[in-house]
Parts: sequence; structure tokens; C-alpha cells
Amino acid sequence: MTLDDFIKTLSYTHLSELHLGGEGMGEIPAENLPKLFTRIDAGVLALHARFALRKKTLTLMVYDEVTDYVLAPDFAVSSASLEPYKYIVDTVLNPFPNDILMITDVLDDDKIWQPINDANMCNSWYRKSFDTLTANNLKAGDLYTIRYNSVPPKIGFGRVDMKQVRVDIPRTLEEALLCYVAGHVYGNMSMEGAMTKSQHFLDMYENECKILEERNLLTLSESNTNINPKINGWP
Repeated sequence: MTLDDFIKTLSYTHLSELHLGGEGMGEIPAENLPKLFTRIDAGVLALHARFALRKKTLTLMVYDEVTDYVLAPDFAVSSASLEPYKYIVDTVLNPFPNDILMITDVLDDDKIWQPINDANMCNSWYRKSFDTLTANNLKAGDLYTIRYNSVPPKIGFGRVDMKQVRVDIPRTLEEALLCYVAGHVYGNMSMEGAMTKSQHFLDMYENECKILEERNLLTLSESNTNINPKINGWP
């Protein structure tokens, strides 16, 4: 669904009673769009966190001198930072986009899955935070594939061609997002009955999500957007 279609649907349905929503005319006043974009961005992020809709990989190279691997752009090969150890293997043409939502898996160079947060395994990796890994018994120069759920692109606050921007969720989640946005719009209003409306839409949002979870209606796919370049002879 394009952003333009989503905004029109909000106006015709969930926000049709509000001036902010164009009072059901299908067009939302331009001065209200930044507020809605913020709510839409928050809702899309919440759905990506709940359903892991975008999966990506990166390649990590081990250094003896590094104990905590913070997966941030300063530690990428393509970075111009002054960090001495650049352990995220990327290129200038395809740089690490700094879009980690949560690290999910680690695979060695033979594509063998590595244990995570398992104190009983000597080769276990440990998640110290959403974007930081550590491990013992690593060998310098070894390469690992890090799989992660990624942050969706944001609409932002600038001028937007709404017919060209897509809302980054599958069709099965569109109703949930509509309810999320409406619930938070009403929740930020002081008019009589606003909090009741807000809770109504947020309950609908939760119900939509639970139905999809119970029926397993979302088929997730992995996007290997980070290349594994040949650097210094490594494949």
C-alpha cells in the first residue's frame, strides 16, 4: 500500500470523525501530516519488532584485540572513522546501513549455527544488547555471518511524495497498523470520549496481531543485503 492510499484509508475510516483526519473526505490537511507520519513510523516499527518482517545478514571478522563486537557503522570496513579495528566486512558501494533491530543468529564460515547465550557451550556467543555480541575462544581472521532483524525505513518529517512512498508492511498487517495509528491519535487528544476511542482501537490492534500470530499467516523471508566481498583474499 502506498502512503497516499494509507492516508486516504485513515481519513475514510478510522479517523473519519476528526478534523485531523479530514472528516472522512479522504484528504488529511497538510499541517496534520507530520503528526500522522510519526504515528505511522512508530506503528510500522512496532509491527516489525513483533513479527520480524525484515531479516538481513552481515559478515563479521574476528580480531584478537576485540572482545565486544558493537555492530555500528564506525566499525565497518567502509567507514572513515578512526576506530583501529573494522570488523564489519562491507564495501563503500554497499555500506553497512546501521539498521539493526535485534541480532537473531550467528553462523560460522561453514554456515554452521552457533549457540547464543548458552553457558553450557564453550563456543557460545552472547548478546550484550540489541546490537552487541561477545564470545570466547574465537580465532583471529575467522568470518561469521550475523543474522538480524532490521529497522524499516522511516517516512520522516520532510516533503514526501506520498504516491511514491510505500508503507513497509504486508497487506495482512494493514488493518493492525490503521488501528495502531488511530489508537495513538485518539490517545493524544483531550476531547470527551477520546480515551475510550483510543482503547477501542488499541484493543483492535492487539486482536489483529494475535489472530495473525495464532494462524501463522505471515511468511517471513530473509534479505541478504549485505555482501560478502572478497577482501585480502577472503571469499
